[in-house]
Amino acid sequence: MRLTNGCETPAIKAQERPLAFYIIANTLTPGIMGGDLKICIEFARRWAKAGNNVTVITSEDGVSVCLGYGLRAHYLTVPSVKFRRLGRPMLHLIQAVLTFIMAREIAKEPSAVLYSASNFWCDVFPALWIKSKKLCTWIGTSFLPILHPFKSLESAYEKGVWSWPNPKVFALFLFQRISDLLLSRHADAIFITNDLDKSTFIKAGVSPKRLLAIYGGVDHEAISTVPEDRKEFDGVFLGRLHPQKGLLFLIDIWHRVCARRTGAKLAIIGSGDKHHVMKIQAEIRRRGLGGNVKMFGFVDGYDKYKILKSSRVFLHTSIYDNCGMAAAEGMACGLPAVRFDIPALRLAYPKGMLVASLKDCQAFADAVLALLSNSKLCEEVRRVAVEAMRSWDWNDRAERALKVVQVIVDKQSGVVGGK
Repeated sequence: MRLTNGCETPAIKAQERPLAFYIIANTLTPGIMGGDLKICIEFARRWAKAGNNVTVITSEDGVSVCLGYGLRAHYLTVPSVKFRRLGRPMLHLIQAVLTFIMAREIAKEPSAVLYSASNFWCDVFPALWIKSKKLCTWIGTSFLPILHPFKSLESAYEKGVWSWPNPKVFALFLFQRISDLLLSRHADAIFITNDLDKSTFIKAGVSPKRLLAIYGGVDHEAISTVPEDRKEFDGVFLGRLHPQKGLLFLIDIWHRVCARRTGAKLAIIGSGDKHHVMKIQAEIRRRGLGGNVKMFGFVDGYDKYKILKSSRVFLHTSIYDNCGMAAAEGMACGLPAVRFDIPALRLAYPKGMLVASLKDCQAFADAVLALLSNSKLCEEVRRVAVEAMRSWDWNDRAERALKVVQVIVDKQSGVVGGK
């Protein structure tokens, strides 16, 4: 399986005054690529290409992931793989401590730019400590709010509907709130996913000028290297195999599609927790869809785009989300899409998708069937989708973010007029 796309990442405008980035990315894991880490790697590749000095602080696994994506950087390895058997909380604690120790390397740099790749505390706490010890610029990130512990994924957007809290979700929610509070008080800028996410930070006293909504990006150059293929799949899903992504709804939807379109085939691209994957596989068997659904596991780069281009419709079944850039990749590959109606997605994807009421699997299936059976509708939605994704370019996103960082650095160093 190839990770790299076989072509060089196009350079954004070269920096007149190169910056020294120190990226803390302790949560990088092979085979799983969340939006926060995808943004981190795509930005870092382009910032390095523009002549900036990029150092990535991550585990042995993280180094292999970065190298697989062609990130040419200096690496400070946090030797933590051997601690994985202790469980994630203990692993993150050890990673944070080891990163504290390695922070001496950063202290040598007179004008470091810290970038915490996630708002997990193993990335946030070391950055906070370094920021407290020396003059530097800290770019924090907070890309997807953890669901309120007294809400379930199925009732996330329903007012007055509450659920008994899951202890794990409660712990994650608490740690994220603490991390976001620290970001609000100490980070020089915070990268978020969606403009709707600004309200939480503004209520905490953060100036809107310190907030930048990233949304996500698309590697149009890599996509263009993949030829159009024979349509093997009627539908395709791409993303983490997580309950948030509505995988059980996806199987229900595809069962309804197959009831009216015998033999319809669905491709599922992504990996996730083995217990949830087993649930999905059990649901596929229960519905009798063994011959209609193919699960590819984690696929990226050329092979991912090849599967997308051999499909007809993209199914974005998230039931709790604030963007989901996988859909952008599908749309950029020329696929019309269908999604559930979620507030943040109205802003992220106002065009190029048909929309079904949240959790209405029949309406979702009807929209998919309409695209499969009505060539005129399919072509119109496809055309709008491709056009809408032209602005989702990683080069533009990375350059915009870099300009924000440069302004902050110039202000802190007393540079006037960009000189």
